[in-house]
Parts: sequence; structure tokens; C-alpha cells
Amino acid sequence: MLRFMSALTPLTITLMTLLARRRWLFWLSLAAILLGAYTTTPARFGGNVALV
Repeated sequence: MLRFMSALTPLTITLMTLLARRRWLFWLSLAAILLGAYTTTPARFGGNVALV
């Protein structure tokens, strides 16, 4: 698990750099995250989505 998380660090830093450079991409990804949280959370509580 530690190797998996440490391997994702460069990818995360690169993605955050891209989001910081392109303001429209930041707002698009923020909207997607909020929409996903809004729709996925009630589905999990309702038992419609597997908890992985």
C-alpha cells in the first residue's frame, strides 16, 4: 500500500499543477467532483452503489 501511494505522488503533483495553470479546468473538475459527491453519497446510503 505504501508503494502504491508513493507512486501516485508525482501524478498528483502534476495534475495539481495543471489545475493551477488552467482556471477553466479547475472549475470543470470542481463541478464534476461536487456533482459526483452529490449523486454518489445518497446512492451509497440507499445501497445502490457498492462500497469499494
